[in-house]
Amino acid sequence: MKILYDSSVLISALLKESAIHKTGIFRYVENLALGLQKKQGISLNFYSSLNSEQHKLWQQTLLNLAHLKKIPTVNIYHPFKAKLQTVSDQLSNTSSWKKVFLKGYRESLRLLLNRSQFEQQQFDDFDLFYSPYHPVPKPIRDKKNLISFTTIHDLIPIKFPKFFKVNKRDFFDRILKNPKPWNYYFALSESTKADMCHYYSIPPEKIFIVHSAPSSNLFFPVNDALILKSVQEKYHIKAPYLLSLATFEPRKNIYFLVESFIKLIEEQPHLELTLVLAGTKGWGFESLLDKIKKYPKRIKLTGFVADEDLAALYSGAMAFVYPSLYEGFGLPPLEAMNCGTPVIVSDRSSLPEVVGNAGLYIDPTSRDDLCERVLKIYGDSELRTELSEKSLIQAKKFSWENNTQAAHSAFQSIF
Repeated sequence: MKILYDSSVLISALLKESAIHKTGIFRYVENLALGLQKKQGISLNFYSSLNSEQHKLWQQTLLNLAHLKKIPTVNIYHPFKAKLQTVSDQLSNTSSWKKVFLKGYRESLRLLLNRSQFEQQQFDDFDLFYSPYHPVPKPIRDKKNLISFTTIHDLIPIKFPKFFKVNKRDFFDRILKNPKPWNYYFALSESTKADMCHYYSIPPEKIFIVHSAPSSNLFFPVNDALILKSVQEKYHIKAPYLLSLATFEPRKNIYFLVESFIKLIEEQPHLELTLVLAGTKGWGFESLLDKIKKYPKRIKLTGFVADEDLAALYSGAMAFVYPSLYEGFGLPPLEAMNCGTPVIVSDRSSLPEVVGNAGLYIDPTSRDDLCERVLKIYGDSELRTELSEKSLIQAKKFSWENNTQAAHSAFQSIF
């Protein structure tokens, strides 16, 4: 089976050094590529559409990465089409009155872009095109003798548009609206699959579950007291502490977490506990700063945490708290569980699928609920031990070996 694997996410992260680097999506794309290249009967090729200079840089970047350098690249670049795309993008940024007059020109450009036979002919030697994130290019999506798969990580922008500054419906429409019979999908969870069926009427038999998973070389129990102490000193953390790791934005419900924690320590002034917030600042974070500044010794912001420190940061926490309002999968709780850390998570969306019976659940709108669970873990060492053991067992159900096999089986079932 000869597969073209869209490398756009890897290019953005490794070549252009965008913010997607080190995110859950990046790890998904990288680990699935690593797994598929090892499968017998699969010839994996990275797809790109770069000009000659960019492609040379991309090839050199891959050569410097021992785990990816054996995957060959297939670069399909049409200079005329690229120029048309540039012009089309420029027209889309013009003022509204000009758009009325330029609408016909834009439509002509769109038809030229979509009907390019140049690209279609380049894919005749391949059996399958896989995109781990972006929409499949239309010439490929329309090609009858080329099966395509696309991973849907979540449909949060469709289900909760209020959580986003920009409208992302067009992005998902390009992937999921009016699919062809030869277009198939991966979903990260049953929850996301249900959303795809509900919002886009995708037949469930065209959707296969391929989970994400923690990287075992990054997330594991750390029991060395000196290492734990060193990492805590590096980030100015005082134990015992609760940990939450996320991009700070409304959907992650960090404001609720901070308010709940403040309620807890004000009602329990002798409670020796710190809240550690790790991760990058997203939109809407400014409103939190005033609250956090009032408790500088009790609420710590670490900012970005280096990969080599993550396992110790997770392992040293009394519990990992993740009150997210919605998740397509929920990788951070699974990373914590892989380190043997007890977790407290929302009872919403995909999180029960991931956590199973290994954690404690909360209503992410109830501060009393969260305070009660924290006090329960804080005061019961036997419970902490029990949840730690259950976490390690549950986390073993999610591995890149299993995910790769699920993807491979899905590909084979179509042929």
